[in-house]
Amino acid sequence: MNNRQSKINIYCILKDIWRNIWVAIIVGISCSLLMYVAARVTYEPTYTSTTTFVVSAKGSTSGPYGNLSKMNKLTDIFTAVMNSQVLKDFVCQEQGLRSFDGKINISRVPETTLITVSVTSGSPDMSLRLLKGMLASYPMVADDVLGEVVLEVFEAPGYPSRPDSVITDTQVRIRGFFMGMVAMIALLGLISYFKDTVKNVADIPVQLDTTQLAVLGHQKRYKNLWARLWRKKKSIFINDPLVGFGYTETIKKIRTRLLYRMKKNGKKIILITSALSGEGKTTLAVNIAETMSHRYSKVLLIDGDICKVELHKLLGIKKKAFTDWSQCILSDKKIEDAIYKPENRRFSVLLNGSVAKRPADMLASNKMQEFLEKASQEWDVIIIDGPPAMKRSDTEVWARSSDMSVLVVKQNYALAKFINDTIDILDGYGDGLLGCVFNDVMTMEDLGTSGYGYGYGYGRYGYRGYGRYGYGRYGRYGQYGKYGKYGKYGKYGRYDRNQEEEDDGTIG
Repeated sequence: MNNRQSKINIYCILKDIWRNIWVAIIVGISCSLLMYVAARVTYEPTYTSTTTFVVSAKGSTSGPYGNLSKMNKLTDIFTAVMNSQVLKDFVCQEQGLRSFDGKINISRVPETTLITVSVTSGSPDMSLRLLKGMLASYPMVADDVLGEVVLEVFEAPGYPSRPDSVITDTQVRIRGFFMGMVAMIALLGLISYFKDTVKNVADIPVQLDTTQLAVLGHQKRYKNLWARLWRKKKSIFINDPLVGFGYTETIKKIRTRLLYRMKKNGKKIILITSALSGEGKTTLAVNIAETMSHRYSKVLLIDGDICKVELHKLLGIKKKAFTDWSQCILSDKKIEDAIYKPENRRFSVLLNGSVAKRPADMLASNKMQEFLEKASQEWDVIIIDGPPAMKRSDTEVWARSSDMSVLVVKQNYALAKFINDTIDILDGYGDGLLGCVFNDVMTMEDLGTSGYGYGYGYGRYGYRGYGRYGYGRYGRYGQYGKYGKYGKYGKYGRYDRNQEEEDDGTIG
């Protein structure tokens, strides 16, 4: 299977980087400390003694701005003599040194015959000593080679009281921090790009062995900054007036697809699951149950993940208000007695408030199978909020007991190989997997639009509208949210979901 991404999703890369920014910060701090220690260990102070003088020919009184064309030649010759090994040997001999432990640097002031000679060494005394030795030994070398060159001191050699460079702890640490952080951010970006996850809608037929059922765009989890700080998430259920119109329409289109399959095959039990936890399967199960309850009067939603009980929390139902259906299996109580009808919902629920052990054995029991068989005759629709498939054996038991299944795939979340393993499991039971719902989809283009991405898939590749009124990446009626009743909030009117128009139950 070709796992290359069809398009680079910058939003996913930036989101991965932001999610792991703490790693980049830790690496930056570590590099800052390492660079500081390395700078301290390897630091060797150097001192430079400098003198400036004029190079001229004998008998010349023109000073430093004399005949420059002639003086340039004399200056070049002088520079070569000062850098010669012969002069260095003379200096060592006169100063009683074994070697010339210094670096000579000669530069010429432009448009003049001024020459600057400097000697750099590890101590200020040695720098001054070597420079004075060069000036004293120069006549013995230059008189035999260039007798016409005259050296006139313009500035006497100075004693270097300070080192040439000083390590600034703050600068070293800041430089190390940003170097390490930038390098780690670049590495995180590469890891995100090559991570084998589903990042774009076009990747679904390439990376997954199933079809696209629908595309649900990203919904804001917090109303404002204060809600984010206090971790007060808003619900993304379709009966919430703050949920976007396009999101609600896509849920209704998923219901239409399910109704078509149910009427065609006469099946009622629908399993909704995902490869990993946290992909949005519970939210989708509740929303589908809500839309189904507008079509049928008897809709049952089962909390199928009895190892991680969260459905009652999302619905705002306290534990004391219902009976755990898993405990009914272990006791003499009937499972039907645990069915609970919330006051603010049109559908009924079968909840579990405590974590159960050995869930696969409980689900495969005769008591549970008899209940599902009886419930499929009494209820119009049964929706199972199943557990995630990876490392969970109870998901396969639910698939065996269900008539059809829907897989929730969150954008840039689970690896494609894990999703395909789940697809293989679901395809082996009942009518198999109907398709996947690509959830929480977001791109950089969507950040600048009035509506987030929603789409409804037909067949393998699906249909995505790109106009103002399409169900595609820009959302339906998204640009008219300020004035029209079809907008997201509606400044002068809003859409009443309790008076929604029902579909005809068919698809094109």
